[in-house]
Amino acid sequence: MVNPLVRQTCEPLNFDQIVSEDVTQAVTQVLAKVASVREQMIQSAPDNKLLRLHGFDLLYQSISDLLSPLYLMAETHPMAQMREFSRAGVQKLLDLGNDLRLDQELYGTLDQFSQHAVTLVPIEMRLMAKILEDFRLEGMALPDPQREELRKLNQAITQQELLFSQNISEDASTLTVKRTELDGLPQWFVEQFSATDGDVTVPCQSTNFQMIMKHAANEDVRRRMYVAYLNRAREKNLPVLQTLLTLRHQKAQLLGYDQYADGQLVDKMAHDAATVHSFYEELRELVAAKAQADYQELLQFSGQDQIETWNRTYLAERLQESAYQLHEEETKPYFSLDDVLKGLFRLCFDLFGISFRRVGIPTWHQDVKVFELVEDEKILGRCYLDLFPRENKFTHAACFDVRTRRTDVIPEAALVCNFTPPTGDRPSLLTHGEVETLFHEFGHLLHQLLSTSPLAILAGTNVLHDFVEVPSQLMEHWAWDTQTLQSFAQHWQTGEVIPRELIERLQATRTFGSGIHVQQQLFYGAVDMAYHGAYSPNLDVSAVTERLQNEMTHFAYVPGTGFETCFGHLVGYAAGYYGYLWARVFADDLFSAFEQAGVRNRQMGMKLRQSILAQGNTAEPMQLMHHFLGRPPQKDAFRRYLGVA
Repeated sequence: MVNPLVRQTCEPLNFDQIVSEDVTQAVTQVLAKVASVREQMIQSAPDNKLLRLHGFDLLYQSISDLLSPLYLMAETHPMAQMREFSRAGVQKLLDLGNDLRLDQELYGTLDQFSQHAVTLVPIEMRLMAKILEDFRLEGMALPDPQREELRKLNQAITQQELLFSQNISEDASTLTVKRTELDGLPQWFVEQFSATDGDVTVPCQSTNFQMIMKHAANEDVRRRMYVAYLNRAREKNLPVLQTLLTLRHQKAQLLGYDQYADGQLVDKMAHDAATVHSFYEELRELVAAKAQADYQELLQFSGQDQIETWNRTYLAERLQESAYQLHEEETKPYFSLDDVLKGLFRLCFDLFGISFRRVGIPTWHQDVKVFELVEDEKILGRCYLDLFPRENKFTHAACFDVRTRRTDVIPEAALVCNFTPPTGDRPSLLTHGEVETLFHEFGHLLHQLLSTSPLAILAGTNVLHDFVEVPSQLMEHWAWDTQTLQSFAQHWQTGEVIPRELIERLQATRTFGSGIHVQQQLFYGAVDMAYHGAYSPNLDVSAVTERLQNEMTHFAYVPGTGFETCFGHLVGYAAGYYGYLWARVFADDLFSAFEQAGVRNRQMGMKLRQSILAQGNTAEPMQLMHHFLGRPPQKDAFRRYLGVA
């Protein structure tokens, strides 16, 4: 019987047919294939470009084609056994990739090839340079005993990273409150939870957290939810995080770096920790006055001497309602999930000439929808949309790679979000913030699916990590655009198009609280850099969080909490969280070109598609942006959108 995880064509995966034994078998097949390709590379002639250079890309493809769907299933599959087997498969494949980067014979094969006068086109030259640099950065120059030590460290790091993410996804924390304590929350929200003797149990999921922090009139309920939400997975993940940071530091030391961040940043746009710290200091100064004004506005509105952290969101929501006459429940009826998706699809057609069509393809859960990305009847890509929360599912919002683009292979990706599900005859209705989130993740999706790189290693979102958030944050801008909003936002009951006057009230809030928001992002990034750029054996992760929150924000640390143990970005974005604000500077500047040409201008959209989205990592990010803008990137638009121009 054919293993559904082993694909020889562009046919989609039959997720519903995959069983746990398929995972084990597929991993075994990949291990054998990689060994075979590796042997062919080593035995080939020193100047054989197809087997040596392109052979290494084939090694990457062979691992990635299985690793990506397994990682997705580990985070989303409803069956515990499938998640367990998928995580085990991910561990083995990541270990394989780490072992290859420490393979001296394989490195010698590629280094020998690079010294032959073989004609390479620019993309092949970039691939060759990247491969050799990656080998060197991963410790190829170390003596044999140290390389073996590094191999074991890599395995241990992967194990702890997977465990850290698993504990967050599978956390089942809840908040139990009296139904009478839920004043201020809409009836539809309260009624979705079962009550026992007047007690309501609310899962600590992101959508529920946001609703209670914004609308629960009872301050004690807000405080309890804040503490419960920030302490998700704390008991399990506190020792995991301490171990993970220690292992990463040991790896850095073995590679000759003082800190883990030093090694992580070498091949990024920022290049070193000093540049990141300088960037952060510049932003702290830039937003300090705006953040202070934001806080004073909240203080004046509240009539209090200081604002407790759990009251911040509630007061901001009430102030927004008072100052801008904008109520979240007034805008949500215009943002049904299905209509927002239709608007996104229409925007993609207007800008990029592409269409999305629904297809009946088997998935891992009944809620998942599948669409093909099409241009002139040619399938360019395939996307899975898994948009509602459920137990044991990834708790944030992200775009997961399923299959990377290269010649004759259709790329695939999955958007995994946690929006409020439909109930009864009421569809899934989004806040405007969630609309912005969906646009953001769609930017990642387009970056992945519109890639034209023939080489998998340089395709899609395989870009410098502090550039990867540029397309996503660029797409957020269209969630604020009047023409775009009126193209899809209609009342789910009456069909009324969202009034221009309501859009204008929404747009007036765009810089509301922006200083506080950026300070919070700086705080998250500072925690990340403190863990990875100022590590010491006696590092107290919670003490770091407490100190930095008190130093960098206007809202005091709440004793007994520790968001760091459910800070999922510590896996995947280690020493890289700064990339969000770093990339936002570029994203805002790119959108300024659309402001000048027309925000839905097809010519400008195609230029963006060809200059940036299609390119992947085939050229340096600054080069790509310069080509699109016709000039070097600037910070003016970033300042303007923050309200500090």
